[in-house]
Amino acid sequence: MAVLVLVCLGVGALLWLGPVVRENRVTRESVARLQASLDRQTEEIERLNRELRALRTDYRAIERVAREKFGMCRPGEEIYHFEEPAAGSSGAAEPPDGDVETPKTP
Repeated sequence: MAVLVLVCLGVGALLWLGPVVRENRVTRESVARLQASLDRQTEEIERLNRELRALRTDYRAIERVAREKFGMCRPGEEIYHFEEPAAGSSGAAEPPDGDVETPKTP
């Protein structure tokens, strides 16, 4: 009889605590996702603060931003823009169809 009572209490505890355990797992997963997001955002803030400090104190950082973001250059310099090769191309220059020489057989 005592075994039956213990089994009934065990099943009742599982039924009663089951949703709580599931909710606890979901909450832990949510906390883990939020912590990962917070870590990424903290790293981004640190990177932006380093960049800000550099822009306030280092003329080379200012020049780099002026060149990269605004396309500026010093007097007498010329800017060349290179395009990436299209996807699927080998990147090697191919001669036009009319300029291809065919080998001659003796």
